[in-house]
Amino acid sequence: MKNFNINDFVWVKLTAYGITELKRQNNELSDKLKYSMSDYSFKLPEKDEDGYYKFQLWYLMQTFGPFMYNGCRIPFETDIKIDI
Repeated sequence: MKNFNINDFVWVKLTAYGITELKRQNNELSDKLKYSMSDYSFKLPEKDEDGYYKFQLWYLMQTFGPFMYNGCRIPFETDIKIDI
């Protein structure tokens, strides 16, 4: 068995819903920080040639965890690439 750390990277294919939610969360953060980061603009995470976006596992869980439950609108496709 190999170890995988929550700081390691994973790659997922975001759905349209996932991209919308990621933008909403970033806009909410931007509004809270507008006085200290006036030049902040949203950028999607790095994406590979196959359409997979790169996240640290902990960030993926923090960002989309509350939206993951049985029967939910999924924010990303269920196949996840990991590099171990």
